[in-house]
Parts: sequence; C-alpha cells; structure tokens
Amino acid sequence: MRLHPNRWNKIESNVTPSQALELGLSLSLTNLLYSRFQTKHDIEQFLHPGLVDRPMSDQLPAARRIDHAIKQGERIGVFGDYDVDGITSSALWARFFRHHGVEPTVYLPNRYTEGYGLNPVSIALVSDIDLLITVDCGVTSVQEVEQLTQQGVDVIITDHHEPCEKLPDTMVVNPKLDGYPFADLAGVGVAYKLIRQLGEMGYDLPQGLIELTALGTVADVMPLVGENRWIVQQGLQALPDTTITGLKILMRELKLPLEVKASDLAFRIGPLLNAAGRLDSPVPAYQLLTERDPLQLHRIIQDLITANRTRRQATDAILKDLNDRLETIPPMIIEKSRHWLAGVLGLAASKAAEKYRRPVILLTEADSLKGSGRSIGRFSLLQALQANQSHLERFGGHQVAAGLELERDNFQSFKQQMEAYAGEVLTDEDTLASFDYYPVETNDIQLDFLDQLEQLEPFGAGNPAPLFRLDQLRLQRIRLMGKNRQAAALEFLNGSRMIKMVTFSVTESDWVLGEKYDLLFRMERNNFQGVSQLQLILADHRRSEFILTPKSPLFESEIERLWQLVLSYDPHVEQTGLIGLYRAYQHGVKPAEQLGDLAGNDPDDLAELISHLPTRPDLVKTYRELKKNSDGIDLRSQPDALRLNLQIKLFESLGLLTYTKNDFYMKLTWHDEGKKLNLYSSDFYRKSQRILEDYHELD
Repeated sequence: MRLHPNRWNKIESNVTPSQALELGLSLSLTNLLYSRFQTKHDIEQFLHPGLVDRPMSDQLPAARRIDHAIKQGERIGVFGDYDVDGITSSALWARFFRHHGVEPTVYLPNRYTEGYGLNPVSIALVSDIDLLITVDCGVTSVQEVEQLTQQGVDVIITDHHEPCEKLPDTMVVNPKLDGYPFADLAGVGVAYKLIRQLGEMGYDLPQGLIELTALGTVADVMPLVGENRWIVQQGLQALPDTTITGLKILMRELKLPLEVKASDLAFRIGPLLNAAGRLDSPVPAYQLLTERDPLQLHRIIQDLITANRTRRQATDAILKDLNDRLETIPPMIIEKSRHWLAGVLGLAASKAAEKYRRPVILLTEADSLKGSGRSIGRFSLLQALQANQSHLERFGGHQVAAGLELERDNFQSFKQQMEAYAGEVLTDEDTLASFDYYPVETNDIQLDFLDQLEQLEPFGAGNPAPLFRLDQLRLQRIRLMGKNRQAAALEFLNGSRMIKMVTFSVTESDWVLGEKYDLLFRMERNNFQGVSQLQLILADHRRSEFILTPKSPLFESEIERLWQLVLSYDPHVEQTGLIGLYRAYQHGVKPAEQLGDLAGNDPDDLAELISHLPTRPDLVKTYRELKKNSDGIDLRSQPDALRLNLQIKLFESLGLLTYTKNDFYMKLTWHDEGKKLNLYSSDFYRKSQRILEDYHELD
C-alpha cells in the first residue's frame, strides 16, 4: 500500500574508506560512483573521458570522397533536419567547407511542407550538386538514395538513428553499425568525427566546431557518457570565448553566466533554436549559427525569441485544452484537435505525461490524424502501437516516444483499444514519479563536497545530477519569490544548523511552519557578485510523519474503507455499544502504518471515526454550499476533505449528483431536479446514525 504520491529509491553501494582514498574523493561521492559503475577503471574512464580511437562504418572512404570533392571543385550539398541536431550538423559542415573555400548548398526541410529526412518531395528540390552529405537522417532512405544515384549524385549518409535490415547502397557513417564501441553519438557527433578524420588527412579544422557539436548533442538528449561526455566538456569550455558570432550575441541576450552548463544548452539555447523548426522553417536557427553580420544576428535572435514565446504559448494552450477535457484520467490519454500545432505536440505530450502520470498521444487533425506520443515508467509506447497497428497508416519510435499517423475514421476504435491495452499493461508502479537518491552526511553539505561533485559534470541524460536526502528537518521560514510567486526560499532547522533550500514550484505544496519534512535535493553553485555559494534545489518533499491528505495515494482507498466499515456495522453482534463498535471497526482494519491515525480500536480511534460520520444538519449545510459552487471544489481549501468526500459519496448514492476528480479538484454534476433529500433511503446514512447513537450512549 502506497503512502506517498512519489517513489524514493535509495541508491548505495558498500564502499570502504580505502576505496574512497584510492579515488581521492569523499566516502559519499565514492559511494555514488560505485553505484553507477562497477570498477575503479570504469570510474576513471568516466571521470577522464576521451574519443574512441577507431573509425565508424565507412568513415575512411567517406572522408576520402569528400577530400576528392574539395580538390576537384565539385558542387557539395548538405541535407539536414529541422531540429537542433540537424541544424548544428549542417552548420558544422558549412563552417568546415567555407574554411577551405567551398560554399556548400545547405538544405533544411520544412516539417510541414516536406517532412523528415530524404523523401520524394525533398530530393526533388535537391539539384545541381555532385556530392550530397546527409546529416542526422538518411539511414533508412534506400529508395531515395537509389534515385539520387541514378541522377548522378553521389551520397554520403551520416546518421545516428537505428538502421533497417537493408541499408542504402552508398557510404553510411553510423555508430550503430559494425560494432562501433560507442553507439550513442548524436548526428552532429557523427559529423564531427568525420570532419576530424579529414583533419587527420591534413585539413585545418576551423574554430567553433566543438561548441556546435556540444550544443547538438545536449539538445538531442544524448547520454552524457563516453565520447559525448568528452564532447560536451570541451564544448562548454570553449563557449565563453566562442568565435561563433551568433552564439556569442545570443548568450549575452539570454544573460547566461560565463560558466555555461549543459542545462543552459538544454533549456535555454536549445529550445530557442528548436522553436524555428517547430513553427515553420529551421533556416533562421541555421542562420544564427552561420551568419556574421551583428545587425542581421540581432534581428534573427529577436525572431527566434518571438518564435519560442509562440511555441510556449501553443504548448500551454494544448495543455489547458487537455485539462478542460479530462473529467477523469483514463489509463492512456489520447486526444485530437484540428487547432493544435503539429510541431509542439511532442512537447505537450511530454508535459501532459509528466503531469497526469499516464501515457499520452496527441494528434492534429487534417486530412488524416498525425501526432506524437510520450510514455511513463516501463510502459512501452512502441509495443502498444505495435499491438494496435491495424488502425495505423504508419508509426515509429521507441519505448518512451513515438510518432504516428492514422485515418480520421479509425480514431475512436484506435482510442478504445489503446486505452484497453493500457488498462491491462500499465501498472501502479508505472504511474509513480520515481526519484533515485544517494545517502549523504549533513557534514558533506558544504562547498568542498560540491567541488568534488562538479567533477561528475556535465549532467544530463545518462548522467543525471544526483539527488540527496535529509530527514526530519523542521520548517522555520518560507519566503515567496518570482513574478508569479511560485518559487520560494525555505529555511529548515536540522539540529542546531539552518539549512536553506530553493523550490521553483510551491503551488501544490502543503508547507506548514514548524512541521518536520523529509527532503530530496540537488546541490548547485550560485555565483553572485563574485561570491560563490552552495545552493540546495528542492526536488521533492514529504512530511516526516505521515498525514492523510487529498494528495495521498491512500485517500481514495480510505474513503472506500470507511464507507464499507459503516455498512458492515451490526449492532446486534453480542451486544450494542462498545463491543459492537469494536467488532465493526476491526472488520476492515489494516496495518496502522498504512492508514494514518484511523486504524485501531482505541477509543481515540473510535472518536476519529465518529467525527467523520454525517449528521442531518451537516448534510443540509453541505448540500446548500455545494449547490452555490458551480466551478467545482478545491480539496486543499477544505478543513476536512475526507469528511466532505464521504458526504458527496452519500449524495451520489442518493442519485443527487455524480462527480469526477482531477488531482485536487472535484467537479460536481447535479441530477437533483424534482428530488427530495430523503436521507433515510441511504443505508450508509441509517447505519451512521445507529453508530452515533450507540457511541453517545457510552459517553
């Protein structure tokens, strides 16, 4: 039985002080590293990464073909993609070729008019070239490559996506082929390594390549281990002095710190560049990385900022629309609209899956339905689509994310079967948000521990920033911050030490001054006016002593348990009064630690039970108040939400209303026209009154 809405998983290994001494790190950090890696060698490889010293499939012949094209003055084309990985890959090649006096033809498709990758529409627009290099696409484009070859165009595929059984009949540079030891390079990482191969052949490499490669790697959510870790480390070091004029101006516009972090690439720069391709053409984002004129760049940046704002508004509009539609939360959320912007469906699905803890598929409606899905937990979205593919025109993806298309007439049957599939496969564990944390000593929470922790950066996919846990901290002070007052500075007392934390979401918190909390947090460095300070960022919290609230997973089951407990009451068992009450109460009893304060047969527990039973005056008062509130009820504002829920359940049993719940909110639909409030027609109410009579006879 779950007590809390989120799962906290303790991650540790049995390290010894001597192992920590060998690494020259604290015991807490050594424990963290050994929980992620098996051996000291693995840890040292992680802490000191490098590039793999062997070529990928066709890397050498591809480099020789490019060398030939440059020397012979051939016309070279680069075909990219509309996301940051494809944009940075294209900019990478443009920077390299221009450095050697070649002006390539760079082509970036429009997701709305052409779609992803090489396809009949896009290749018809590619002409007057001798050599075409694809970046971040092409590994499955067998027919398109054949058509280009017949037109006299040589093709080099550089891609990092999963290859099909049949490869295009040309050179294919892909880390997922030929047993290459690091399969998780981004598309821009593949391009970067091919350009480095040209460097080994004598070509001078221009500045700016590593920054672009780091940006594309982080934005494409590649795991920051192995070669990617080295790439991003080097790119972040180069960014403060980058020679890419557009990036330099953009970082100044965004007021990024001198020490740029991977999170800045992921959440500040990346979304801005992605916004162009999500709304229309990705070309402005490409121009930002290749243009040198400051006046032009300032205009491009403002256009990108505007596009990103529009992208955010479009995403928020979808989420609001979705929230208005969902009176109950099904096992899988599948919705469609002709008003939703296709380019932001994946973002909206991701946010919705995180909020509702359900797999989500969102579709935009035109001649057909096209859209994106995101999953949670261990639920495989790809397997779900495969199980119901008879309804689909096409689909693809993996466990967590997928794209799909289906005919409009198939929507309802597809939705019903997918919801039924999720109802059978989705588990309670899948619907839980899960946090891994590492044990830490209070004495470790200081700057010298953070100095060691920063050796694990850059943090991101595959190398998440570690979370730590402290228990039994008493809340002393709350100070709201930010324009919308949704952030807060919190002060806790841990023994005699004051612990300060920052949270960026206080809208659903039930913070109470003086209460004790268990906290999950991460550590960061905050540099302000030349002073370096340790900052703790709150990730999750719970009360140290369990208290039943509407947010608790037990809340619904406790309502049902009390309901059944009252219905099971038999005043004629042995005798009326206390013995009968005890037996009734024990009828549905569960372990006390799973039911808060309502699970025992102590007289105080009986008093707690009695306090939740409805009386006629209370029910009449509640009925009148509920009728006045047409917008629904926020359970957080109720002094006794459990008692109110029992009363509403009683009204439902009398046929007066039906209700739905979404998080803290309860929406009521009334069906009481022409009906009288006959409470005694409810078995629950009659039994409640008998329990109250027996209880008060004992006073």
